[in-house]
Amino acid sequence: MKKRNIFRIVLLTLFILTVFSAVAAAAETGEDWIVVLDTEHYSEAEIADFADEYGLESLLDSYYFADESVASALADHPMVLSAAAAGTAVLCETEPSAVYNDHYYGNQWFLRMINVENCWKYYTTGSKDVVVCVIDSGFFIGHDDAQRNFISGKDYVESSKQKRDVNVTYDSTSHGTSCAGLIGATSGNGIGITGMLKDVTVVNQRTFYWDEAAQEKKASIVHIAQAIRDAVDLYHADVISMSFLVDSQKTSSESIALMKSACEYAYGKGAILVAAAGNNANQGSPLQYPAAFACVIGVGAVDTNREVASFSARNSSVYCCAPGVEILSLGNYYSQEGTWGGSPYDGDYRYRVTSGTSLATPFVASLAALARSFDENLTSQEFASLLQKTCTDLGSAGYDTSYGYGLINCEKLLKAMSDKADGNVFTDISRGSWYYESVLDVYHNKLMVGMSATEFGPDTEMNRAMFATILYRMEGSPAVSESSSFNDVENGSWYQKAVIWCEKSHIVYGVGDGKFAPMQAISRQEMVTMLYRYYTEYKGVTLPVDDSKFVNFEDAADIAGWAKESVSAMVKAGIIEGYAVGSGRYVFRPQTIATRAVAARLISGLYDLDLDSEDPVTPPEDPVTPPAEDPVTPPEESKDPSAEE
Repeated sequence: MKKRNIFRIVLLTLFILTVFSAVAAAAETGEDWIVVLDTEHYSEAEIADFADEYGLESLLDSYYFADESVASALADHPMVLSAAAAGTAVLCETEPSAVYNDHYYGNQWFLRMINVENCWKYYTTGSKDVVVCVIDSGFFIGHDDAQRNFISGKDYVESSKQKRDVNVTYDSTSHGTSCAGLIGATSGNGIGITGMLKDVTVVNQRTFYWDEAAQEKKASIVHIAQAIRDAVDLYHADVISMSFLVDSQKTSSESIALMKSACEYAYGKGAILVAAAGNNANQGSPLQYPAAFACVIGVGAVDTNREVASFSARNSSVYCCAPGVEILSLGNYYSQEGTWGGSPYDGDYRYRVTSGTSLATPFVASLAALARSFDENLTSQEFASLLQKTCTDLGSAGYDTSYGYGLINCEKLLKAMSDKADGNVFTDISRGSWYYESVLDVYHNKLMVGMSATEFGPDTEMNRAMFATILYRMEGSPAVSESSSFNDVENGSWYQKAVIWCEKSHIVYGVGDGKFAPMQAISRQEMVTMLYRYYTEYKGVTLPVDDSKFVNFEDAADIAGWAKESVSAMVKAGIIEGYAVGSGRYVFRPQTIATRAVAARLISGLYDLDLDSEDPVTPPEDPVTPPAEDPVTPPEESKDPSAEE
């Protein structure tokens, strides 16, 4: 019994440590241990006297703590069920998981704000087949952190000067290098920053240059129009990123019309066009282009608190927003002569921090590239629609001119795409969950339905009526003419036919006193037993036997006598394995309430199992990590010794 309780103690330890800081403070030194007393067989007075005698301090229920020497000395006392070191708890500070080993990865807060990390884990890290054209001030192609994804496109400034085609080799302003770097900086190389896409083809087209006389960065609209056209005709761009604007109040209508024509041309060719909404909030936010064109997704900026940046335009060109304040990205050489430019980050001139809607734009362009990597046939219109549906709404409810439809949410957008591809209609299950494919399997085979049209309820407790209904559906929902002998099965209820069929098929026998208990939560041992009876007693199938798969559960003594045969047979058939608790040890947790996710996993594995084959397909094992909603204390067993499930 002592061994049986150790795992339960470990599960409770984190909760106890959180509530009682003294335990956490001393656990590192090994001074505090948790001692569990046998409150079932000893009276409150005996427990209290024992605790006082040995200086045990009460925590919760039968849980006490003492220093290591006392706990060790009491370990074999008959009143002590078990004793274990308390362990430690940690504060919830923002130490990011090392998805990549890039030196400044932990400083890229914006990656976590837009939820891109789970996209890499569960959906895509990008594709070399996806092309993003960055029309900007060039790119420092020799950067140490840009050795994977970048191509030198045409330098329209130098080509115009030299009357011949010249490719981009440098960046005279650092702007283009920073914007492109956010999209494709080399990931996982141990230095610098992490790009939004591990794999992508970034084509840098240079139209902007530093005008020393005017002391500003500028570009000819003719060059911009040429670059937009070439992006689709020469480079076959999936995405065009434009972190610039043209002030309609200072530019001829012919120039605006030319740029609009170029954008519409690229849009018609299937490119997703993304542009900065502008940094003119203090000027009344007049509409600026290309962000204000209907075929272009205009991007506003938010700060570290997800508040609209003080400079970000507030007008109808803002379709969505992304981080744009104090963004860490690549720095560059100022000129062909090789002098470093810009303010260094952490003393490293290869990186810099800057702000603007210019920096917000590449995040949306990157998301478009991730989406195209996931589905090469995704249209521009479909991407815009997905943005509208999946952005995190900020500001006033619904669309507003400060945030547009809200802050981009990469994971949510890719999940929506994945759900559509997989036929997933549920918003509360995600790819990467241990039950994801099982839920889709039972749903599309019409064995389980959702708790609503959009929610499956994976963490919802499965009850006996639900599980009887699943078995009934597995048999094709045959006609039922008999009545139930159970006095608690309501006429006309959604589960009545299923329970009657299960009863007449000798799959269920009730819980005693003429009751079926339809709404009673079903335990794991009940569920396994009912399923075992379905296959053996009703279907007449002999489960395969492989003694090498037998698992000696540490909590085997907790399995009810009526369930032992079922559990043993299902284990030997390789259908269930239980929960691993380390060092080759397993527990079954027979009395733990089964959730809908657990039921889906078990049913999915057996539904497609070819039991007539000499070499049956092995279904997935029980999840190694228990569902978060499993109760720490198992439900009380039926007091009726004749209860079969």
